[in-house]
Amino acid sequence: MVNRIIILLFVVFGSTVYAQDALINAELKQADRYTTLNNYTEALKHIENALDIEPLHIITLEKKVNIMIQAGKEKTLLKEIDNNIDIYPQQPEYYYMRGLINMYRQKYGKAVEDFLNADYYNMPEEAMEKIYFNRGTAYYYYGDFTKAEEDFKQAIQLNPRSATTYHSWGMLKYEQGLFDDAIGYFNKAIQYEDNSGITYYNLGMAYYKIGELKDACHNFNRACTFQNRSGCKIYYLECTE
Repeated sequence: MVNRIIILLFVVFGSTVYAQDALINAELKQADRYTTLNNYTEALKHIENALDIEPLHIITLEKKVNIMIQAGKEKTLLKEIDNNIDIYPQQPEYYYMRGLINMYRQKYGKAVEDFLNADYYNMPEEAMEKIYFNRGTAYYYYGDFTKAEEDFKQAIQLNPRSATTYHSWGMLKYEQGLFDDAIGYFNKAIQYEDNSGITYYNLGMAYYKIGELKDACHNFNRACTFQNRSGCKIYYLECTE
């Protein structure tokens, strides 16, 4: 009897979580639709509806940051986040949000501090890949390539199929002049996402740097196919008669 009650409770709980996820996804879909139309006011209404269901939902919080930035209201959001941190100083999601805003503002040192705090205050395990990737990117722009690579490694351990992380790791190697390594990481990125014009362009540039013009031109052409203007320009300048 006890086991049966436990099973029934589990089923009810699972159904409730599924229903909440469905509602959140529906709100986020509407938010995306209005964002595409540049109707940020309506988009934010749906974001707030989703946050009413789950206040610390990571994907929803990320979308809120992106929409507020596109709407030119990042300063307003930053004040809101600072206030939330004052009230809830051990809530990692707010540090993560502030880190994203500081990345946008190119304040990479502050972004690193925010991502470190999010980690310190026990960011949910399922979101740790985001912490490692974004912190690694902040370290990269800050010029600390050693720590950037450490974080990219951690991100890949959590998600071995992350094209975005492999691309960023490739850029790190490119900046270090390690073009063969960069080629390897760019190819890994393409393995998991083969429609990124910027990745094909950067792969082409890495081949170009080591004098492999045929491979460079092939990738510039692929970049152009995916509407990368830089790829188109260099392809017609360097690869056509």
